[in-house]
Amino acid sequence: MNEAPIEPIRQSPPIVLRLRTIYIVPSKDGFFFGALVMVMLLGSLNYANTMGLILTFFLIGLGLVAMVHTYRNLGGIALRAADATPVFAGQEAMFPIYLRELIGRPRWAINFNCGRGMGVITDLMPGEETSSIFLAVPALQRGDLPLGKVTISTTYPLGLFYAWSVLDFATTCLVYPAPAPRRLPPPPPKPTDNSDEGATPTQRGAEDLAGFRSYQPGDPLRRIHWRAMAREGGLHTILFSGLNNQELWLDWDFLAGLDIESRLSQLCRWILDADQSGNRYGLRLPNHTLAPGQGVGQRHRCLEALARY
Repeated sequence: MNEAPIEPIRQSPPIVLRLRTIYIVPSKDGFFFGALVMVMLLGSLNYANTMGLILTFFLIGLGLVAMVHTYRNLGGIALRAADATPVFAGQEAMFPIYLRELIGRPRWAINFNCGRGMGVITDLMPGEETSSIFLAVPALQRGDLPLGKVTISTTYPLGLFYAWSVLDFATTCLVYPAPAPRRLPPPPPKPTDNSDEGATPTQRGAEDLAGFRSYQPGDPLRRIHWRAMAREGGLHTILFSGLNNQELWLDWDFLAGLDIESRLSQLCRWILDADQSGNRYGLRLPNHTLAPGQGVGQRHRCLEALARY
């Protein structure tokens, strides 16, 4: 059900991490390490232990070097985000994040967290054009779901310091209503101009050949007359005089008595079923009507209208 959106994917402007936008503090292990070094320093001074002082100053220098490497592990990374592919309410929106290394050194154990899903840890090698990750965000309700602020952090190399920066990506995910179970039958179809209005589908049969017409964007691939294309070089669509040639109107008023979200969920179910069966269908909402059509584009337009109702 998660096909690519029809509109071009919108991407946020690139963000480059500069050292002045990165914050760093000791981690829990870093505080413990610092306390241990202070105890060693006081003990070595109290007992005039030269070897203890050498070890203490070595550990202090090691901590300072680790702090510099932790800080520099984030600097010089360019990031941008893109809109996630539309999902249905109750699923997870997968936001793509694209990274690029600008300085020419490897980056290790970089963590991404948006606060509403599982974090992602990745490495970034120099010379790679673009590396990508996906942040999963629960889509709890229909509408536009923003990615919001993302925290990028690292504790590399020793875990003694925690460096982070907060990024605000202006990207969203369109969340369709959750489809209702298959309980209510759809409204009765109306015959189109390509079918005999006086005959019922059971009388004609769902697979009776009715003719051909020029291919239109959105026509199912299984209805393309491939042999005619091989002979004549043009695309034609096979027309049947059965149910697949019926036109459905999915009307808000057919669901009187249900609340708003239940109506939207049921309309969502009818749209998916009509698209799967290859029917032409239109959608009527209060103050908004979508003309009959078929294919991925029609499905996206109808579901988008439900999501933003």
